[in-house]
This record gives sequence, C-alpha cells and structure tokens, in this order.
Amino acid sequence: MRHNIHLGVTGLRQTGKTVFLTSLIYQLSELGSKGLDRFEPSGVTLRAATIEHSHDGDKERFPYMRFLKGLREKPPRWPAPTNRESGLVLRFFYENQGASGKVDTVRKWVGLGKSQGSIALHLHDYPGEYLLDAGMHDMTFEDWSSETMDRMANYCPGEADHYRMTVETAGNRTPEEFLKSLRTAYARYAEAARKQGLEFIQPAMTLVDWYERCDASDQPPNPTKQELPFVPLPGAPDSEEQSDSEIEQLRKQLTASFERYKKRRVKPFRKRIRKCNTQLVLVDVLRVLQNGKHAYNDTRQCIAEILRAYHAAWKPFGSIKRALFAATKADHATRQSRGNMSRLLDALVTKAKGQLKGGIRTPESEWFTSIRVTREGREAGGQQREVLNGTEKGKSDEPMNFLCGKVPPEWPIEEDWVYGNPAYGFTEFEPTQLPTIDGSLWPHVNLDRVIWKILEGCF
Repeated sequence: MRHNIHLGVTGLRQTGKTVFLTSLIYQLSELGSKGLDRFEPSGVTLRAATIEHSHDGDKERFPYMRFLKGLREKPPRWPAPTNRESGLVLRFFYENQGASGKVDTVRKWVGLGKSQGSIALHLHDYPGEYLLDAGMHDMTFEDWSSETMDRMANYCPGEADHYRMTVETAGNRTPEEFLKSLRTAYARYAEAARKQGLEFIQPAMTLVDWYERCDASDQPPNPTKQELPFVPLPGAPDSEEQSDSEIEQLRKQLTASFERYKKRRVKPFRKRIRKCNTQLVLVDVLRVLQNGKHAYNDTRQCIAEILRAYHAAWKPFGSIKRALFAATKADHATRQSRGNMSRLLDALVTKAKGQLKGGIRTPESEWFTSIRVTREGREAGGQQREVLNGTEKGKSDEPMNFLCGKVPPEWPIEEDWVYGNPAYGFTEFEPTQLPTIDGSLWPHVNLDRVIWKILEGCF
C-alpha cells in the first residue's frame, strides 16, 4: 500500500524543533528502523528513505545538510532556530512481518510473503508562534486590543502602566512619531514577557524577526513597521469629539493594518496548515517548570490557541486528523523524573482539549530526546544523589556532573513557584559531537516512540 503523511512539526521558542527534524531525517534516511526499538516487537522494518525537495512553493527547503554538518564539527554546534516555514519529503518502503489481517493472510497464501508498502512523509516545519496568531482571524481590532491590554496588565503590570501613559501623552507629536513611541513601549513589554518565559505575544508571526535581532544584540532594538505592524489601543471613542482626535485617527490606521495582517498573513497560513493531516507539537516542560506559574499559565493558553487553530482547520474528510504532543529534552532530567514529563504535558493538553468538541484526535503525550547529550550518574554527598554528566551550555568545555531539579507528577500549586526556585532548576547543555560516518547510530531517548506514533497508522 501507498501512504502519504503530511506532518506539520511545530513548537514554541527553544523547544528543540530544528534538532528533532535533523535527527528524524538522519534516522529515516540513513538507518531506517535500525536502532528504533519500538518497531522490532511489532514486526515492522523501515528501509532507508530518500530525501526529496518539497514542491510546495510556500515553503523553503529544510537546511538539513547544514545542520548535520554543524553537529559533526569539533566543537559541535546546535542548529540555529528556524523562523520560516520549510519542508522536504522522505520516501521509503516498509515490511510488516507482524501483519495478521485478512488481506495479509491472502498475500501469504498466494506467495506474496510479507505485507509491504511505501510511505511518503511530507515534512512541514513552521514556528509555533505562527499558530498563536491564528485566533486573530475571528477577532476585531477592538477585541484584540482589549485582550492584549488585559494580558499585559496581568503578567507585566509595570510595562502595561508605561504603555498606557505613552498612549495618554500623545501631545503634539506627529502620527508617525506617536506610533513609533507606541512600538517602543510595546517592545518593552514584549522583552519583559520573554524574560519571564512567556510566549503568547502578538503579532507573533512578525515579531519572530525582531526576536532574532534581539538575540544578536546586547540591547533590544526598536521594532520596525514590518516587525510590529500594529499595536493595541485601549478603549474606544465615546463621543464624536473623541472620534476626530489624533488617537482615533491612529485607531483607524491600526485597524486597517490589523485587517490587512489577517488577510495577508493569518488567513493564508491557516490554509497551509490544513494540508497537514498530522501535527506534532513539541513542548519544553522543563522550561515551564523552571520559569514558574506565569509561564505555566501562558503555556496553557498557548496550547489552547494551538488546538483551537487546529480545530478551526478540521474537516470530516481531509485536513488535520491528529495532534501529537511531546515533551522534549528528557535527558536534561534524571531517569526517574522523565515519566512525569508526559503526565504534566497531558495535564496541559487535557484542559485545552476539554474546550473543544469532536474533531481532532490527541493521543497520550510522549517524552523524548532527539539527540542525547547527558549521561546518568551518582555522586556521593552524604548520600548517593542522581546527577547528569554533560557539558554546560556556554560555560564549560569539559563534561561535569550536575544536580538538577525533580519533575513532579503534578504541576506545583505553591505560591513560591516562581523563576529561580532551586527545586525546579535544570541545566542547559552543549551538544555531543556526532559520528562523521553516515549510517552510524545517534544517541537518543524515546525518539523511536515518537516516530512510531507518527507512522503507526500505516501499519
């Protein structure tokens, strides 16, 4: 049989999406199912895939070879985050020795032997931030402004007050100068929110370009008109006199920019993700634990928006059928803690899923590591304590032992669950240099289970 899987792969900032895709492509193109323990007991064997360019004109080619080269260098480099949509196609054959249906019985009886088939895995890589804007499609500028101002006041009250003061002190500035000052004030909020580990900051599709410039600079640069085409305005005119004011003229300008953004960016993207019948969403559960309750509330809202966007793109025939969620960077936690990562992620997804009726299937979450960079060990310190051995990101050239936080079976409820709580501290690590010989096994944790969930419908 021939199968076509259109897989959308996404994740919020620093979830390891690019590393996952590089590892997935290497595994399937160089090794097939070799080294994937989950496939063996099922009797399924994957042959090595061929890599083809995606003919979808909306996407660039995923730069797999460049990322592979960086991971093989000495010292190795993590792939740079991708802020654009990209893709490619993996084509491969499979044999299913464990097949036992009626069709497979007939195949064996007539001498065809094993159940066989081919799979075309169409990969669509896109930033998770893009999904955060999908809900704008059904909003007015006034609705969006109100929600955004409430979010600012809730998470960053100081920056929200500064923004309101900027709005109220328009003075004699020209509309261009006034709008520039609002962009600067909104960027101040966006930077403060990012430092708290928050992700739900709109317009997310264009702000990713500003984030890239921020990461390359010591001081956050002022966003351009392209990076921040509109900003929120509180309230609405109560009288004809107000409606003729400069701020209300600006409101009309921003409303037009908001509607243009929905038409040119949001609507086309919603159409593109409908082409993916399976979606994989990567979530850094450890980062949420480390950043505290505000990051938890923000991530829960992000997941709700992601599922809402998938639900809006769902149709009975064709379109999105499954949304898989996976907790990444499992090797940054000790062995005994890893199983709890999927429990915490399931709790986040279940809340969001409860608001939707029917449509998309969301199997239980997985936890995994695309490329393993730590080893477990024990350190004597009055008692035997679990440690991780690895090279700390940006601070060390040699592997060392690190104590790390514990992953609880349920999300914390205590008031002191804030950024910096040592109970939930996790170290970031540099990559391990990967073998330079094609076909060598790469170290991973549970990657086989994630690949199986992506492909299991074919078997």
